[in-house]
Amino acid sequence: MAHACADEDLKAFFEEVGSRYDTITNTKSFQYFLRRRRQYLQEWLDDGPVREERVVVDLAAGTGTYSDSVSRPDRLINMDLSFNALRAGPGGPEAPARVNADALRIPLRDGSVDVLLMIGLCHHVPDRLPVLFQEAVRVVKPGGAILIDEANAYNVLWFVMMRTCEIDRIGTRPLFPLQLKRLAKRFGLTVARERYWGFAPPFSEHRAVAGLFRRVESALEGSALSRLCIRYSVMFTTAPAA
Repeated sequence: MAHACADEDLKAFFEEVGSRYDTITNTKSFQYFLRRRRQYLQEWLDDGPVREERVVVDLAAGTGTYSDSVSRPDRLINMDLSFNALRAGPGGPEAPARVNADALRIPLRDGSVDVLLMIGLCHHVPDRLPVLFQEAVRVVKPGGAILIDEANAYNVLWFVMMRTCEIDRIGTRPLFPLQLKRLAKRFGLTVARERYWGFAPPFSEHRAVAGLFRRVESALEGSALSRLCIRYSVMFTTAPAA
C-alpha cells in the first residue's frame, strides 16, 4: 500500500485505511496481484550474487506485505506514512524495522540504501514524481537499485479500477511506463529489467477455467501485446561509483 502525501487530511485518511488494510486486500483480485508480485520480487532481489549485508527499504510498505520476499528481513526497513498500517505489520526481534515517515522526505542518509522498493507508490503522487525520484536517488547507493511496480496506464481498466478501489480513490492516476522511464533518465537511472505482467484476476476457482486463464495470461505476457498487461514493473539502477 502506498501512502506518500504529507497533506494532513490525506494522512488522516490513510491512517484510517491502514488500520483495515489486510481486510481490504483480502479479496481474490488483490491476492492474485500480491501473489504474482511476490514471485517476481524474489526473482529480481535474488538475481546474481546475494549481498547478505545489503540494506533494503520498502518505501510504501503498508503492513509489510513483501517482507517475505527479502532474504534477510533483519536488513529490511518497512517505511510508510500510515502508523496504523505499520503497527498492524509483523513485530518482534526478528521482524523488519518499521519507520513512520513521508516518502517525499525520507529520513535516511545519502547513499545509505542498496535496494529501494516503490510498490504501488508512484500513482499516489503523480504530480510530485520528480520530488519522489529525487529523494529515491539521494538515498540509494551508487550501483544500487530502485524497483517500481505500477498500474499500467496502457490498460484502460485501471482508470475505472482506481475509482472503485478504496485505497486508490484520492489523488491517484495510472502512469505510463514511458513517463516513468523518462523521469528516471532525467535522474541518471538506467533500466536494468522490466516486465509487463498480469491479464486479469481469475474469476473462477474451477480448474478448467483457471487453466484457461493462465494460458491466456501467459500468451499475452509473451507476445507483442504484453504492453497491454495490467501491471508494469521495472528495476532501475543508479550510476556506479567513479
